[in-house]
Amino acid sequence: MKIDDGKNLSLDQLLLFQAILKERSVTGAAEALGLNQPTVSQSLRRLRGILGDELFIRSGRGVEPTSRALELVEPVERILTILAREVLARSDFSPRDSDRHFVINTTDLGEITFVPSILRRFRAESQRITLEAKCLKPQDLMNAMRLGDVDLALGYFPELTAHSVYSQSLADHPFVCLARKGHPLIRDGLSVEEFRCAEHVGLIGEGHAQRRMEDRINSAGIDRKVAFRSQNYASIPFIVRDSDLIATVPKMLAFCFAEFLEIEVFKPPIPIEPIHLKQYWTERQHKDPGQIWLRRIVAEIFLNNDPAANFKVGNGSDEKP
Repeated sequence: MKIDDGKNLSLDQLLLFQAILKERSVTGAAEALGLNQPTVSQSLRRLRGILGDELFIRSGRGVEPTSRALELVEPVERILTILAREVLARSDFSPRDSDRHFVINTTDLGEITFVPSILRRFRAESQRITLEAKCLKPQDLMNAMRLGDVDLALGYFPELTAHSVYSQSLADHPFVCLARKGHPLIRDGLSVEEFRCAEHVGLIGEGHAQRRMEDRINSAGIDRKVAFRSQNYASIPFIVRDSDLIATVPKMLAFCFAEFLEIEVFKPPIPIEPIHLKQYWTERQHKDPGQIWLRRIVAEIFLNNDPAANFKVGNGSDEKP
């Protein structure tokens, strides 16, 4: 690949750029690429000369990208994606013969909701394909998807707004309130006043749909008494069962835990818009045959099919709130 001054930009240098960006370490990039340190250092010097920028500067134990390097992330990713998808990749995908390892990004509640059904479909079509779930911070998720470390984000991730992100809406999912049976403040359903007087569980994990619920309660002028904050969904039903705390959570959490934990489920006493569950992917994954297969499986299982849709809640309604 010729540059204006006659210098050559190689595929190896682009792969090195991507590896250093991912590892935040020249030594780590060398190990990831199976190269020795002198070769990597020499290639990086040439790349700096071609692009006229340091690209990476020392920071603590590793390196950080310069502003110019950050500008290059998307175009470099686009070049490598085209090469991988249109030049080097096979044009077909056979689940039966594949041993691919797929990585999805979802919350702990997302693992409970999505993963069992996906794994059943995997084993119906393949004995060797495997799955891994991660829950990355919003600022790390986009970069992980661009670099190919995450194949699919599944759930509610409104931060994924870059023009290179694709998405498919699956279902709208409501919130409910959880309380232990025999809660001393709750008489017949859950009123606004009872909601206001109770102590609450709050969720503080980054990227959670809980942020929408928190914003809606604040806009309604309700000053909740948050006695406990957690980064995880899965512990909340147990905390509610053994305390007088109330939790406002996605309905799926109630569907999974309410019956065997003997906790009560109520429609929130104030309107809270549902969250929009989607699957998200980037240009890197868009035409990959294996990723298309993965997205098809997710859509076939969950498109317009909320597993908790028919779960009954209190406040005199048998319908989803």
